[in-house]
Amino acid sequence: MLPGGDEMSVHDPIGASGRMDLASRFKARYVGALVALGVMVTAMFISAMALTDAETRSLASINVAGRQRMLSQKIALLSLELLHAEYDSERVRVSLNSAITLMEESHAGLVEGSGAMGLRAPSAESALGRLYKEPPHQLDARTRRFLEQARSWAAAPPEERVSGDGRLEYILREANGELLVLLDRAVTLFQVDSEQAFGGVRVAFVALFVMTLAGLLVVALLVFHPMARLIKEETDRLVSIQREQRLKADEQEWSSRLQDALDMVDGELELLTVVERAMGLTSDGRSMELLLADASDAHVHQAAVHPAHGGPGCGVESPWGCTAVRRGHEMLFESSRALNACPRLVERAGDACSAMCVPVAFMGRSLGVLHVAGAEHEPPSPEERSRLTLMASLIGSRIGTVRTFERVQLQAATDPLTGLINRRTLQERLRELKQESARFALAMVDLDHFKRLNDTYGHDVGDQALSVFTKVATEALGERGFAARFGGEEFVVVMPGLGVEEGEGLLNRIRERLALTLRGEKTPAFTASFGLADTTMSRDASSLLRCADQALLRAKSEGRDRVVIASIEDGVGVSEAPVVRLEETGGVRRAG
Repeated sequence: MLPGGDEMSVHDPIGASGRMDLASRFKARYVGALVALGVMVTAMFISAMALTDAETRSLASINVAGRQRMLSQKIALLSLELLHAEYDSERVRVSLNSAITLMEESHAGLVEGSGAMGLRAPSAESALGRLYKEPPHQLDARTRRFLEQARSWAAAPPEERVSGDGRLEYILREANGELLVLLDRAVTLFQVDSEQAFGGVRVAFVALFVMTLAGLLVVALLVFHPMARLIKEETDRLVSIQREQRLKADEQEWSSRLQDALDMVDGELELLTVVERAMGLTSDGRSMELLLADASDAHVHQAAVHPAHGGPGCGVESPWGCTAVRRGHEMLFESSRALNACPRLVERAGDACSAMCVPVAFMGRSLGVLHVAGAEHEPPSPEERSRLTLMASLIGSRIGTVRTFERVQLQAATDPLTGLINRRTLQERLRELKQESARFALAMVDLDHFKRLNDTYGHDVGDQALSVFTKVATEALGERGFAARFGGEEFVVVMPGLGVEEGEGLLNRIRERLALTLRGEKTPAFTASFGLADTTMSRDASSLLRCADQALLRAKSEGRDRVVIASIEDGVGVSEAPVVRLEETGGVRRAG
């Protein structure tokens, strides 16, 4: 019989040494699996960080590039506003310099890279590098020149800022022309570059993820079977991240397309057509409407509705009557029967519904609300809510920009005191009438003894006199003509389609209304003199104004408060004094 050890080996083929070897091998496999798992998990973490970093840099590049386009528009708006700023020009100039500095910093970050902004400079051989550095575009040099011109314009003294200044024309032309196109192109290229960079990191991440799954499977079969449930949860989490990334990418693409569509239109009516199309693409089973405030901000009206499902027909009457506008953020209501439902939903007739209201604003000023309604307990999904909020933001920004442009254009075309068109706009109107070969009568008007009125009663009373005459002339003319302020107390009245005979009666009506109106006004009484001509005397606007002015001089020399009709000889020039035969007919002096 063998010793104890030999006997044990008969009943235990492995034996003590075999068990120790098996334990050693298991331990080695265990440690190896832990090391391999640790390496894989570390690599996954590094890859995830790289993926996050790539996404962050990509979004930073796209956001900063998009900001360039918005800043160029803001610089153009502030430059134009600085031209017309009278009482607050320093604030406008500070805002303009701030926008220029911000655009310079953003541009430097995009071209040269910026760690603080999370930006990496584009390579010279890339499409972005060529766009910024190489002909024919050279966006870098073009942007810097645009900013230099804008800073020069901001630093110019008020007396040097005029509408015909080449710097302002360059700024407006670039901001609304090729520079804007190139900035949009840069945004697109940053998106493409970001997608490529992000795609490479994602491929590496997915490959490493597959390898990790394979390693985990081996480890699970050998050692870590209990961890299978945790692995599944981690996998689901990663899939959810990828899904969110896809949704973000889709949302960015949709946002970019909507922004492009809104940027392509100039008028508010065209913009609302784009809004209705966007509503149809955003929600296919819900009614939707855009409610906008009027000029007084006291009432709202239905400006756009869903092309297929119409508008919910919210009964709110003013912007501040909407809960979402008052609170400054979107509101979601799952049921109109809920205790905390919007009162407008509770009052609405028909079946119960769900709803969402998103404020529409521009630079902190409320413009209206985007209102969506659907079946009860079926409110918009998180993805739909995100898209609706983004749509409201883009709509508010574009409507505000369009209205600002229209207001600036109106200010540039009208006289601030009387509201009439100014001299420059008058010249454009006369040029249009000439191009149309239209017949019209034209009168030069001067308020009699206006300097005496100012010296006796003060300039405030003089301003009141100008306003009273403007109101009387506008009401008397109606649809038959228009008036313009020519300068000081001088006005021009244009009557399309009329000759001097018909125009004479219309001007006398203005004289009579003026006298009648001043009886009930606190403004001291005054009169006006008129010099009248028509296109039978000259087709040239300057000559016609000269004829009318000569007739006006006669009206004033003959006692004022009358209408004098010019003769054809008045068109020969101001320096020539034609022989005049005057025939008085009830306050009217005929020259000829």
